[in-house]
Amino acid sequence: MKKIPIVNDIKEVLKPQFDDEQGSLNVIEFKYLPFNPKRIFWINKANCPRGNHAHYKTKHIYFCVHGKINITITDVTITSLSYELSNDSNGIYVPNMLWNSIQFSADSSLLVLANTNYDPKDYINSWSIFCRIRK
Repeated sequence: MKKIPIVNDIKEVLKPQFDDEQGSLNVIEFKYLPFNPKRIFWINKANCPRGNHAHYKTKHIYFCVHGKINITITDVTITSLSYELSNDSNGIYVPNMLWNSIQFSADSSLLVLANTNYDPKDYINSWSIFCRIRK
């Protein structure tokens, strides 16, 4: 039987930063990621919470590139972990089948790497359906 991810499966993803008099250079080396990205997108100017869904197949890596972002991940056991990301922090890897809720500061931008192409059928938008699927 395939293991269902839980919040303890979330991992930090290192994002080396090199600072000098010219500024900061942040690097994401794909060879060190837990999957090969098929899609990259970003969210900015978010004036309300985002997420509030899970995915059947899609795994994400979240990087805050500006401001502050709070991501709460919940599994069906109702165990939650919250992460505050800022532009100085590393990213987090979030497996599929975990519920995501994202809060943005007024000036924040979130960069997201995904292991799948966009598919609207991959989204679980109902908490009750998510709980029923996970059992």
